[in-house]
Amino acid sequence: GAPSAGRQYRAVVVVFLAGAADSWNFLVPHSECGDHGDLFENHASIRGEAGVNKSTLLPINASDQPCAVYGLHPELDFVKTLYDRGDAAFLANVGELIEPTTRQQYFDGSVELPTSLFAHNFAQRAAQNVDANTAHADGILGRVFSALEKRDPAFASKTYSVAGSQKVFEGAPANQYVIDAYDGFVVYNDRAHLGDHILNLTEVSSTSI
Repeated sequence: GAPSAGRQYRAVVVVFLAGAADSWNFLVPHSECGDHGDLFENHASIRGEAGVNKSTLLPINASDQPCAVYGLHPELDFVKTLYDRGDAAFLANVGELIEPTTRQQYFDGSVELPTSLFAHNFAQRAAQNVDANTAHADGILGRVFSALEKRDPAFASKTYSVAGSQKVFEGAPANQYVIDAYDGFVVYNDRAHLGDHILNLTEVSSTSI
C-alpha cells in the first residue's frame, strides 16, 4: 500500500465469536437500578437455571445506564481489568435492523425488516458487513480500508486473518494475508516437489473446435 506519510501506527483487532457464547450471562444488571427496580431479580427470574449466581458476578460501575452497577461473568476477569482501566467498553443489545423497530411494529409488519432476522448465519453476515439491508454488501473493514487508501495522502493499510478468508474483509484494496493461527507465517517448502503439479492444475488451456 501507499506510505502513511509519517502518521502514527494504528491497529484494529477483531475477535469475532461465531457462536456458542451466552451473551445474556456476559453482562448482567447487578444493583443500584433506581426507579427501574431490581433488574437482577427480573433477569434471574427469566433466565432460571441458565442464569449466573449474583454472588459470583464481577461488579463494574456504569454511568448513564439503567443500573449503576453491572456484573460480568466470573470467567471474564480479564475483561473486567480492561474495563476498569478504560481499555474496554460494552455495546449491549446490538442487532441487525434496517430502521428503529418496536416489538409491536415487528408483529404488525409495519417496518422494513432484514431477511431472516433471527437466523444465526444472516446475523453473523450482517455483523461483518454492517448492512442489514444488503446481504452481499462488502465487509465493514474492507470498506474502511478502501476509504483510507482513497484519502489524499493515502493511508497504508494491510489486513491479516488467522481464521481464513472472512466476510468482514471483502472490498479491501488487496486480499488479506491469511496467517496460521498457531504457527504464524508458514513457509511453503514443497515448491520443488509439487510446483509443476500445481502449475498443471491451475494452468488455463484451450483448444479450437
